[in-house]
Amino acid sequence: MDIKWINHAGFLLESKEVKLVCDPWIEGTAFDNGWDLLSKTLFKYSDFQDVTHIWFSHEHPDHFSPSNIKKIPLDTRKQITVLYQMTQDKKVIRFCQDAGFKGVIELPPSEWLNINSDFRIMNQSDKDGDSWLAIQAENLCVLNLNDVVSYDTDAELSKLNNLIGKIDVLLTQFSYANWVGNPEDAAFRKHCADEKIKIAKNQIRIFQPKYVIPFASFVWFCNEENYYLNDGTNKIGDVYDALAQENTTTIVMYPNDKWTIGSKFNSENAISKYDIDYQKIENNPVLIKNKEITLPELKTAANNYVGSIIKNNGSIIHWKLRKPAKIYLTDLDQSVYLTTKGLIESKEPKYNCDIAVSTAAIGYCFKFDWGGNTLVINARFEKPVGGNFTNIENYFYISNLNNMGKKYSLMRIFENGFRRLKRKFII
Repeated sequence: MDIKWINHAGFLLESKEVKLVCDPWIEGTAFDNGWDLLSKTLFKYSDFQDVTHIWFSHEHPDHFSPSNIKKIPLDTRKQITVLYQMTQDKKVIRFCQDAGFKGVIELPPSEWLNINSDFRIMNQSDKDGDSWLAIQAENLCVLNLNDVVSYDTDAELSKLNNLIGKIDVLLTQFSYANWVGNPEDAAFRKHCADEKIKIAKNQIRIFQPKYVIPFASFVWFCNEENYYLNDGTNKIGDVYDALAQENTTTIVMYPNDKWTIGSKFNSENAISKYDIDYQKIENNPVLIKNKEITLPELKTAANNYVGSIIKNNGSIIHWKLRKPAKIYLTDLDQSVYLTTKGLIESKEPKYNCDIAVSTAAIGYCFKFDWGGNTLVINARFEKPVGGNFTNIENYFYISNLNNMGKKYSLMRIFENGFRRLKRKFII
């Protein structure tokens, strides 16, 4: 069984007649111009011509990129079967069907699906919409854990291990991928980066894989508003050194590298190439600059947003009683309240606001149901010391539910409250 590296979380796994691509992100930025690929992808759209299947883990654009998918030649798409988790909204399923793929298979949760007599897969999503994929073929098992971070106890990891069975190759994240502090919070970023290593080590301890491939973190924060976050990210060379003491062999792959599972591999060569790419973004970064949105335009977008909340969820009393979120617009030097009736100008000082953010970044949140989730991931904001970020989260939590095909309800309130309590005392 061979693995050919595409980029970030994307790779091609080849086993006899099955050629399965996982999460191909070929080019372009992701998360509202917040992320870019660390290294250039060498896998071309024409290289999909021999691919038999594509699996997408979830809807995030660094795993499922509609603009990239559309660049796969149509004749090639007609020969490829898409594999995706079962969801309520069916958006990814419908997109792939409309894109002209050979077929789209919705994967039953936690059940093995035979691709052929010697190749089977198992998929399961978590509560945030991410999903993992287990692959068994040629007496080997590969677990692509991807962005799934909800298995945060030994018991949960052991349960997953028992479900899948013996794991030969584990692929897992190696650095943070969201907001981790304001510019002055470098120590907090170091802590979060260290936690990612601890999580990987614990997964290795539980799963006991022969090999581990650190991945899904080959990106950099490329916007003028979030570039500072690169100061604490885990570099792949440091990750390789940190995992050297574990009872496994770490494999680091650079775009277009190919590895036959079980054979020797020169990870140091890949690490050297990545080191050059890290130096480029540290010494000569090309940052994305953002266009200002006028206050009247922003008010219109916010009014449309809160209107859509009512339309999609009904006239719900607990929504109407929601307290205003205080927003400081950095490029306008203006504070506003986000209320259930729209955007209202205010005179709150910056330090007392719940979020400090540009008009472009907050405008994206009003434009798309997934915008609030995108903002947390691209980290194009700061948390003022006197504010309460939960106030702004409460507004965008609802649209994110709607994006997943779910409606807001009293039960969702209790679920969200429990998750916040768990995060407060456990994380």
